[in-house]
Amino acid sequence: AIMRSPGAALGSPGPNATRGGDGGGAVGDARLERMLSVVSARLEAHIAETSQRFAAFRAEISAGGGRAAHHAQDGGEVLELRARVASLEAALGSPRAARASSWDTDEDGDTYDLTGAKAGGGGLFAGWFGSQPEPAPRMQTATRHTPAAAWAQEPADAVVSLESSIWDCALVILLHQGCSAWRDPRQQWYLGAFNILQTWVLLWLNGLVQVLFVIAVHSMSKTDGPAANADSILDARLMVGHLFSEIDRKSMMTRAERTCNGQLLDSLSSMVGDISEYLDPSIDKGILALPGNIICFLAMLFWVVEMTVEIRRCADLFLVVRALPNTDRTVIEETGAAHILKGVNRCHKVWAIVFVLLPRFLISMFLLTYGKRFLANTTEVSELILNTCALEFIRNVDDMILQALATRTLLLFTQNARIFRFDAISQQPLLGEEVAEDFEVEGRVPPSIARRHGSAIEALKVACAAVFVVLHSYSGYHNLIQPFAKGAQIAYENACDGNLRFTYLLHPVTDTPIFAQADESTQELISMRCFYSAQYEMVRMRAGLPPSTFAANASLTALVNGSARPCQASFGHRPEVPCPEMDLLQLGAIQNIGEAGYFSSPLCADLDVAYAVIRNTCLSPAFYHGSSIRELSFFEGATSCADLVDACSGRLQGNFTFRWYEKLRKVCARTCGQCRSSEVVAAP
Repeated sequence: AIMRSPGAALGSPGPNATRGGDGGGAVGDARLERMLSVVSARLEAHIAETSQRFAAFRAEISAGGGRAAHHAQDGGEVLELRARVASLEAALGSPRAARASSWDTDEDGDTYDLTGAKAGGGGLFAGWFGSQPEPAPRMQTATRHTPAAAWAQEPADAVVSLESSIWDCALVILLHQGCSAWRDPRQQWYLGAFNILQTWVLLWLNGLVQVLFVIAVHSMSKTDGPAANADSILDARLMVGHLFSEIDRKSMMTRAERTCNGQLLDSLSSMVGDISEYLDPSIDKGILALPGNIICFLAMLFWVVEMTVEIRRCADLFLVVRALPNTDRTVIEETGAAHILKGVNRCHKVWAIVFVLLPRFLISMFLLTYGKRFLANTTEVSELILNTCALEFIRNVDDMILQALATRTLLLFTQNARIFRFDAISQQPLLGEEVAEDFEVEGRVPPSIARRHGSAIEALKVACAAVFVVLHSYSGYHNLIQPFAKGAQIAYENACDGNLRFTYLLHPVTDTPIFAQADESTQELISMRCFYSAQYEMVRMRAGLPPSTFAANASLTALVNGSARPCQASFGHRPEVPCPEMDLLQLGAIQNIGEAGYFSSPLCADLDVAYAVIRNTCLSPAFYHGSSIRELSFFEGATSCADLVDACSGRLQGNFTFRWYEKLRKVCARTCGQCRSSEVVAAP
């Protein structure tokens, strides 16, 4: 109803309502009693008639009717008649005299008092002379009960529902009674000492865990990123990546080139690959791929929005708590299963702000700051989404702690608790002061009727949230992402810019570097790549893998791994074929034998197994094509080392080059006359 006592909310009890008195006594004067019955019956009839007219007035207000002044007068008559009834009750000394100012009318015209007793059919004085409960002892909490039908009319924006979070749980408990809540044996929200103590323990545990997570995120956030390693990357490339000993004999590529191509499995190659994908993912993923700095900005924007929700929640709860009236005792309105907080002690407000809202706000701000730095310094693009999800997990720690460790009573209490919003739009006056004086109306109305005087405030809140998101996103991109991307660009240039195909070694006498170009176009690479590739093929065959350049041969594989019969040595005799397989002692001894020592040792022989692998590799389609056919054609007529007698003696003219002679004279040492203790078959 619009015509009501000042400050009373629609469908809810007024601020001065109580739970009833301490029972009525016997009425002494029978004559006065009969007079009161007659008067009350007439008043009830008149009240019912006027209430119907006033209900029509309320409907017209909702529909925008224009007869407000006429019906406002009818509403005034209702209040006046109720006041007359109250004066009669007071004359009889009734303890229910205070009830006359606490009537309300629901949408159906039924009248309720604030204790939940429906008076529409039983008469105004029904239950006067019945027995009444004893008044409760004075405690720290004043509770009033409102029927569920009346609470259903309360505007949706007039209450703040709580989340299943230890922050919200601790907030509402501190606002209710703080540490002394177990001393108040109320019906609906009585928790007991264990639940109150558990709330404090979980609150401190949550604060400790979130602070540790904030420290962990801070420790994982690099401040410099790849820029700090740019000089080290350059040193590793120049001093190691271009060494002649680090050239891959199979592909004839320097280590620096293989690092930039992603052909190595080490930390430097992995770092360079991540930086390359971060800067330009289109190399591998096409034109639809986004660079790493854009993906990082999207992840950071998501994180800023998530933390804005948390920070805005803190600010909103702070405004709600600050707007609660300061009362000597906590005012709680219980309606069915829900309990609504409508007034708190000033000390409880301070506790709630200091122990809940302020720590929650500070943790959120630190987590926002360090989370942005953590995301901005992530080089691996695939890890950005995972890191964002990890930060979201940290943000939800308070929810998980309450859900995992709290009792069912505490969970239900948090779900059913509400905090009344006295700054809600629906709690603003229906009309301005000038119009209110003309129509003589007072009270609060739902948002569907109220003039939205608070729309400007709501727009300001939304604008502040938007500005907060924009500023933090811009500062994160400008101060964190861009410097990281520039440092990544410098590191990549140090690793892969310039000439990657030169190699060098230090002169054994002058100790100065000597350089050579390792381009694929050089004649040496064209003619000699198959020799170095044959080294790789022999290792593959020994590992039990088929060759990559020529067809697998079981007999040749058995000779390589030493399992063939010709490779087996008998007592006192050498094996028929010198296979590349020996015991560990011989392997360790031959490591430092040197060229002269090898030629003068009994191990010097024609390595026909190694020559067969070299021949098959060089005659494979991978190498025997184009301009290399002329230089490799001598392999066509030389199936073993014995067929190279003319080549080693110099009688083979034309396509047998000196480079191949230098390689094969050591492989076929006996045929080429290099073995000192053996018969010289051919002299160079």
